[in-house]
Amino acid sequence: MAAKRVESLNPDQLKKRAKEAERQIHRSGLRGWIAFNLDTRFAAVDPTVPEEALVKEVGEIFEEAGRVVKTNTDGNEVIGVMLHGYTTVWEQPAGDDLPRYRTAMFQRRVFYAEDRTTEEYQFAEGFFLALDDRWDRSLQEIWSEDYAWRM
Repeated sequence: MAAKRVESLNPDQLKKRAKEAERQIHRSGLRGWIAFNLDTRFAAVDPTVPEEALVKEVGEIFEEAGRVVKTNTDGNEVIGVMLHGYTTVWEQPAGDDLPRYRTAMFQRRVFYAEDRTTEEYQFAEGFFLALDDRWDRSLQEIWSEDYAWRM
């Protein structure tokens, strides 16, 4: 796993980090995944907008990032890319309710193998299904009643 954080909004930084991640995987002598933290790209996203608009905006961010990463790595040793990020906003409800700190977390995967019948695709899919389970359990803990005051 080559984990990279992209702090700049400059597209060249995403390209640079993708190439660094690919070299890191290559040096390991194994095949692997690239994980990108894209928090800076989600900083201006308002999670309180209607869901359709939010899904569209987040989708566009992921599409662009996934395209840049995939076109700047050759895929010989990279099995796939995990993209994730979050955004937060203070939400002022109507009436006498207290403001809430609202957080939205986003994730997307890009498989390099496109043929679903290949062993490589099946392996990547199995990994991501297991990761989904871990992700879901982590979110449940974050959003549990013990942490409700943070929402």
